[in-house]
Amino acid sequence: MSLHAAGLRAASVLAAGALAAAIAAPASADRSATPPDRSGWDDLVWEPYRTQSFTSPAGQLCAFTLQADPVADEEMVATVARFADGSPKVEAYKGRLVVRYTNVETGAATDKDLSGSAVVRYFEDGAYTMYMYGPVGLGFRETDRYPRGMYVLDGFHVVHTGADPADRDREMVVDGGSEHAICGDLD
Repeated sequence: MSLHAAGLRAASVLAAGALAAAIAAPASADRSATPPDRSGWDDLVWEPYRTQSFTSPAGQLCAFTLQADPVADEEMVATVARFADGSPKVEAYKGRLVVRYTNVETGAATDKDLSGSAVVRYFEDGAYTMYMYGPVGLGFRETDRYPRGMYVLDGFHVVHTGADPADRDREMVVDGGSEHAICGDLD
């Protein structure tokens, strides 16, 4: 599952237990969490979601230009809660996703199974927190509070993205698993 915003985008779902906590949490609350259970998951209204291809210029995520293309995508999204204006407050993602990552300069490529799940809690100030149970894909830039790179995150991770649209810095606030650096596979 690939999460690429500026677009690192959210990609699959965790559980209804986290949804209740995310919905109830005020914007000023601690934005980390413990893994939720999956009760109530099947009661949500799921719609197809498709991860888009993206190209990351050399130096942004990897030392080289990185191309990411879904080769299998059966993802689903459910809007769990909305703000008063109708925009999503909490979204859940789940489903099969395989992404091919390519070093554009050399042509080296690797396919990664990113069929994990995620719950994304949006805040009124533009910030958002991703509660992910991997494998999921996530990129960090030089300006983020985690080493630059494109990663497969496996296990439970929580990543908060700040509200400032100028830089949207990202921070790993819960690391409950492993991180595999995709850029190293393609050097």
